[in-house]
Amino acid sequence: MSDRGVFERSIADAIRKHRTAAPYVRLVAAALPPRDRMPWMRMADALSSGDVAAGIRAADRAASCWIPLVATAAGDGRLEARILQAATRPARGGGRWSAFMSALVAAMLALLVLLLLATIVLPVFEVLFDDFGMQLPWLTRMTLAIGPAVRGGWQPLVAVAGLGGLCWWFLAWHMPRRAVRIADFTQALARLVAGGCDEEDAIALASRVVAVPASDPARPVRPLTYAAVAALEAPPAAAAVILDAVAECHDDRARGAEGAGEWFVGPLAIVAVGLVTGLLVVSLFLPLVQLVSNLS
Repeated sequence: MSDRGVFERSIADAIRKHRTAAPYVRLVAAALPPRDRMPWMRMADALSSGDVAAGIRAADRAASCWIPLVATAAGDGRLEARILQAATRPARGGGRWSAFMSALVAAMLALLVLLLLATIVLPVFEVLFDDFGMQLPWLTRMTLAIGPAVRGGWQPLVAVAGLGGLCWWFLAWHMPRRAVRIADFTQALARLVAGGCDEEDAIALASRVVAVPASDPARPVRPLTYAAVAALEAPPAAAAVILDAVAECHDDRARGAEGAGEWFVGPLAIVAVGLVTGLLVVSLFLPLVQLVSNLS
């Protein structure tokens, strides 16, 4: 059976087993933020009416509203707790966008400051030094040479900035996203295995959560990892615990990559601007200090 067929069959079985849970699902949905509420409300309607097609449409919108139903046997008293946990669990990687944007703003401001110094401030000092006919120190001469280089070759500078931005995107956005996908897949697999799902069906359903084709355990392709395949060899209860631990490891990797984007790249750009700005100030005011010293 195809992955889609496994998914639809599992949703149909879940609706048949848990129709009495519709009032509780509706109650939980009413307490959710508006952006998260609709799939749960539609699942509650599907449970109360027994409409499998409506349940499949709701499940397509959000994985959290069907995982507890599929992974829980009929009459299992843990269903309500699992529904509440799935509905209120914060999404992994929620801080990726803010981390990426904060570091991006810091880097763009740093680049803007350097461009302003090179194109506006340095020409003023060049004219001032020419008017006085001063003998400039080597540090000042090197600094003044930056202005024409930037003004005449800003295209390579933009190209380098773009390449750095791509590397940054991979570090602060793509790497956490991949780790989050593996974590979500592995945790969904843990819930399904603990609920007694067949291994092949559990892999197909967990793959559905992260919208990737199911992988063969004999030749695993991420998000199915070798660690997850090894965990599946244990009894279901133990396998679920091991899979949860694997998911947390990948979640930690995602948080570490997010931290690199937020707490390394952005501050590094600020420090670099501070150092360059300080060097420019010292080099530009050094001749003036010498002039005042000579006049005194």
